[in-house]
Order: sequence, then structure tokens, then C-alpha cells
Amino acid sequence: MRHALYSIKKANLTIKEYFSKVKTLSNSLTTVGSLVTKTEQVSVILDGLLVEYESIHVLAFATLMSLDLLTDMLLDCEARQLALLTDVPLQETLRQYRLSETCLFSEA
Repeated sequence: MRHALYSIKKANLTIKEYFSKVKTLSNSLTTVGSLVTKTEQVSVILDGLLVEYESIHVLAFATLMSLDLLTDMLLDCEARQLALLTDVPLQETLRQYRLSETCLFSEA
């Protein structure tokens, strides 16, 4: 079961889903007498992150980040990434609108 814990990857999971999987396996291991510390959970979480979270990964290892702070930082990062993805279509729509206005005015 410990191997399963260390094999967890974020992949296409949300941060909440990813943390939930780590927490569930950690709790299961602790229940059978194999304690998983919060420091170990931080290590497992960091090892399974995607490259998009590399800056947090580096910072967490350099500063011995707590599980709570890591959670907050990753949730914030994920929210910013989602906001960026939803802003792109809006920006493209505005660009297309401006192009169509330019075309209308140049025809007149």
C-alpha cells in the first residue's frame, strides 16, 4: 500500500481530488500501523505534481513547507491556471471583434 501512495500522480485530477487520494491512502496506512507523517505527505504530493507546478515544487523543498501552506499554494495556483484558461476565449473574442470593426471601417 505504501508503494501505491508513492505512485500517485496528479495527472488530470484537480488539486482537491489529488490531495484526497493522498490523504485516503495515508489514513489507510496509518490505520494498519504504518504512520504517514505530514512531511511524508508533502513529499508524496510534490513528487506527483505536473511541470506546471514546478516553481511551487522547488520552493516547497527549499523551505520545508507545511502541508497546509502547500495546500493553499497549490489551490491558488490551480485557480489562477483555470482563470487564465477561461480568459483566453474572451481575449480571442475581443480580438476577433476588433478585427471585424477594423474591416467594417476600412470598407466604408
